[in-house]
Amino acid sequence: MKTEHIVKEYQGTEYLHRGDIIFARILTLDGISITIGTAPHMVPSHCHLELLDFRKELEEEHGTPLTPELLRNEGEDLRLYYFDLMDELFNKPMPVLHNTDGDLYEFCTVHFKLCTNPHEALNKLLPLTLSNNAKEFLEEAKKDKNGQLKQIKLPWLKSGNKKHKQWDNTLMGNITISAGKITVEVNSKVRAETIIKLINNTLGDDVSYQKTKVESFDKKLSSVKPSKQNKSEKININSPEAQAFLKEYTEKHWNNWLNESIPILDGLTPYQAAKIKDGREKLEALLLDFDRKNERSQDNLISSNVDEIRKKLGLIE
Repeated sequence: MKTEHIVKEYQGTEYLHRGDIIFARILTLDGISITIGTAPHMVPSHCHLELLDFRKELEEEHGTPLTPELLRNEGEDLRLYYFDLMDELFNKPMPVLHNTDGDLYEFCTVHFKLCTNPHEALNKLLPLTLSNNAKEFLEEAKKDKNGQLKQIKLPWLKSGNKKHKQWDNTLMGNITISAGKITVEVNSKVRAETIIKLINNTLGDDVSYQKTKVESFDKKLSSVKPSKQNKSEKININSPEAQAFLKEYTEKHWNNWLNESIPILDGLTPYQAAKIKDGREKLEALLLDFDRKNERSQDNLISSNVDEIRKKLGLIE
């Protein structure tokens, strides 16, 4: 009803945090409000936007803003809606994962027969790495006793990223060139089909597509072996260089986010949503959920600076 109540309460809400939502009845007498009939499980902050949409549906259905009397008449539907939310929370289906192109995650290994030497294949496929310097990849390559190239690994890169505007490029897959064969690991069938065309067009008669092996996400995870990476080769996330990179990346992400079309904001950008009443309410609900996530996060460096975002949007001074 877009009203605010100060409730005298302790035991029933001591476990709550800012942004959490409870399903209860507010009873006010002589200017003092208490909650009664409080449901046993709170509704998490990320459901706030969904509740705003539900409120809008009720108002449109009745053609009037919500009133205490109207809500009493809708009591059964409100309880059912709460139970539906609880069902979603306690019986979550496994998430369906997609890559940044929007393709379904499926681990694909594409196999080719190579009819030329690895060095020749390297020179022709080098543009797929967005580099013109083969030496940076040859340093890690395997060579035979005569010094001839035996195996080399290349990243398949694409400039930019349609989902993450702050990315300079996107890792599309990993290419391994060996004597007599090429294998490419990608995370979707769409990318597998794309690399087949690219390699066939680039190498022509020097290559022959053999097969594509497809593994589900669960099967791939169960088959992954522990990394044998040397401790000295591991990235030190606490190093000044890594911290500076993460800070710059995070700032770019949130600056770009302000101008991105957000589906949960009805397709508006945060800047656009901040200019209209309903948009601001949804935006505040979303930012409140960010606040809640920051409280639970152990890594402040990659967390959103919600107050700074609010200032840029003109929600606070």
